[in-house]
Amino acid sequence: MALVPAVAALLTVLLAFHVGASWYGESPFRRLGYVAIVGHAIAGAIALYVLPYTWDVGAFHEAGLAILSGEPVGASTTVSSFAAVQGLLYAVFGAHPIVVSIVNGLLAVAIAVMALALARRLYPELRNRTLLLATILFSPIPFLYLSVPMRDALTTAAFFLALALAAVALNEDRHWFFLPIVPLSGGLYLLRPELALLAGLAITAAGGVAAFNRVARRPVTLPLVAGVGAGVGLIGLVLFFDRFPVSRLNSALNWRARGGAAYLEGMQYDGVLDVLLVAPTRAIYFQFAPFPLQVTSLFDLMAGLTVPFLVFLLVAGYWSVRWYDVNAVVLTLLVTAYVGGVVGYGLIDSNFGTAVRHRIPIEFLLIVFAAPALGNVERSLRRFLGDADCQDAGDDE
Repeated sequence: MALVPAVAALLTVLLAFHVGASWYGESPFRRLGYVAIVGHAIAGAIALYVLPYTWDVGAFHEAGLAILSGEPVGASTTVSSFAAVQGLLYAVFGAHPIVVSIVNGLLAVAIAVMALALARRLYPELRNRTLLLATILFSPIPFLYLSVPMRDALTTAAFFLALALAAVALNEDRHWFFLPIVPLSGGLYLLRPELALLAGLAITAAGGVAAFNRVARRPVTLPLVAGVGAGVGLIGLVLFFDRFPVSRLNSALNWRARGGAAYLEGMQYDGVLDVLLVAPTRAIYFQFAPFPLQVTSLFDLMAGLTVPFLVFLLVAGYWSVRWYDVNAVVLTLLVTAYVGGVVGYGLIDSNFGTAVRHRIPIEFLLIVFAAPALGNVERSLRRFLGDADCQDAGDDE
């Protein structure tokens, strides 16, 4: 029976959030967090029992049951690795996928905390942050997909935790923060290797800029950032083609282009130069598809309706970086992660469902970039609503 495991997991998660958020101060985050956790539990139940969609939940559930019973898992390394986590949750709360959805809600709230930490270090003068938190917590497509009992919430949380630890370590000279990044990246590599490699590239690029600042004892220049970016980009290409040579890349395209949600069907790469030439186009498709004329299902429509929001985040992020004081080290960290993510995933993803799931961390990065613009919107809303304390909003978060 699903009710008992669900209630036990929900009460435990709410208690864990209450304890964990107690040091965070009396702020909107605590109220929003409770709502988000309950909302993820409800969304998980809807995804399992109501929505007409064939999730990969069954494969993960069977793998989790195999771990729970001590049997071998006949699945890929990534599925088997998450099955170890899922099997542990089943052992504690009961063997039902809704348990994973509820725990995913807690991870989703943790992602918001880490994204806020990145935004505060990217923009040292950032003040209004409630709308930033609300946007990360309740952005519609990520909210739905992070509620599905699969590995997306765990991998996104691990990815953002690695970036946040690196940002603190490099920005505040707390170098011991690098220590947990190593095992964290190892675990992330087992679950989603591309995100682990992407985090490693971003941390390498940011570390290069930080090292220059320390040696030269002067602010980093744009040519240096461009040079570091070119070097890291070259390393990224080498790692990408090592993992996905052209033949394997074409196989991945064909595999992911199956079904009615495919896009750019029939595209094949003839060589490395061909890959480099089409990378910008495929990156745009990954970031913004499905476009209006490509909507053929309810889920395509849901994803398509969020495209204007993604465009707004991209424009607002560029405007924020352009007009606000930014920390060059953290900017390098996040820009490397963003560009590497849209290009890398863009080259291999060929259907809207997979692309929407894979761009969840990319969308969260865009929200971080757009933090000052969201702060301005929040301040305007507070003034419109007659909040006399709007200038101090967010100071207690």
